[in-house]
Amino acid sequence: MSVNDSDNYLFTSGNLDRIRAIGVDMLEVPFPNSISNTDLEQFYLLLDSNQHYVTEYQVRNNYKLILNSVLRSYNSVPAQLMDNLAAIKLFDYPADYRPDFPSSADSLLIQLSNSFDKPIYYQSAFSAPNYPLQKIDFFSSQIKVRQDGLTPLSSTVVKFEPSTDENASLQSLEECLNQLLTESESLIIIPADWFLKRMEAQSSFSTIISAYLDGEPVNFPMPAETAYSPETNWPIIILLIIWISFILNYRYQPMYKAALPRYFLNHSFFVQDVKQYRIRNATPGVIILLQHAVITGLFFYLLSEDFISSLGLESFSYHYSVIFYPGFEKLSLFGIGFLTALISHIISIFWIYLPNKQIKQLNQVINLYSWPFHINLIVVTFAVYFVQLQSAEDWTLAAAVIFFFFWFSSFIIAAADSARFLQKYRALNLFLTVGLYFLVISLSIVLALWLPGIYQPIEMAFMLP
Repeated sequence: MSVNDSDNYLFTSGNLDRIRAIGVDMLEVPFPNSISNTDLEQFYLLLDSNQHYVTEYQVRNNYKLILNSVLRSYNSVPAQLMDNLAAIKLFDYPADYRPDFPSSADSLLIQLSNSFDKPIYYQSAFSAPNYPLQKIDFFSSQIKVRQDGLTPLSSTVVKFEPSTDENASLQSLEECLNQLLTESESLIIIPADWFLKRMEAQSSFSTIISAYLDGEPVNFPMPAETAYSPETNWPIIILLIIWISFILNYRYQPMYKAALPRYFLNHSFFVQDVKQYRIRNATPGVIILLQHAVITGLFFYLLSEDFISSLGLESFSYHYSVIFYPGFEKLSLFGIGFLTALISHIISIFWIYLPNKQIKQLNQVINLYSWPFHINLIVVTFAVYFVQLQSAEDWTLAAAVIFFFFWFSSFIIAAADSARFLQKYRALNLFLTVGLYFLVISLSIVLALWLPGIYQPIEMAFMLP
């Protein structure tokens, strides 16, 4: 069983005695911890060194920091428990999807092998990792609950990850245990908190596990289906709020009602109206920008729903702990999207305003810049629909491409429109706005792709299953 730092309160002497009594003889634990050494003496121990979500860049450039951290964990094991120590877990869910990861970890593994004589293993996020570490004694593959049944196991050392569906979890665990029963040697790691809860909820659970450890096949009785209350569908609620704000803006802003079709159907006249102050009210434009900031936050949230797993979201909290709050990664993504859009809009407005001496009022830029974002309201509506389908990732991705295209195009359209105000130096103005905009965006993308400390954690979030 695996024990997290937050699980220590569960491991009273009574609970540990109950676990040992049914035949469980191994615990995966971090050190130091608050569990009594006397209670741990009855178990073999796997040392969890707490190295989570390590990227290829980190293991290549920070291997000395990792080495020292692992050695500190090893040295914190009490002398009376050293004989109980069976192996040391080096990593939890590292980047073993990258072909260069094993070679980058070689130096670290050689140093660790010279530092102690215990076997070294790591926990993969995959059932069959593409690029497992080579200079290691063994790895543990991860088994997740699947509705379509368990595929044949690729390893005899596995970690079982239950889901919130108790029946599906028990069925998957049953299949996994029965597959491992055919092996001469095997090890299954189960989260301790879930295991103890099943012992409390099902009196037969302990008996079945004990019989399994004596070589008997597993057949869990399925508990009665629990009525789950439906979760709040936040994307739908946020989308409805945005559409309501659009309707109210349209209903109570006469200029907005008159100018909206003109922007898209007679654009040159709209630009002239802004230039000649016939459209002066900036309130609709400010509301549109705030709507778009919320829409952007919602889109970041939607992308996490379709393309980032729970492990991927959790990895953000380790790599970007300043902006991601553990357990609230989706909410953090919403906030990041909102603030990114808001700051981008403010910068864009002043970027267009300052080089153009013919623009006399800031509200002229706000009205030119904000109106293209109406299209993204439609795009995000379709994106919410695609995410609700749960099997339309390609359409969600297409919506994302369209969304970001219109987001960045809005600056170009507004800059080109504002350049019409000028009688001379129009080309220079376009260079200072559109030209530099392209340059900044291009350099930002190149820099992000060139710096592995930036792109590898993001890559990991999307790659982890």
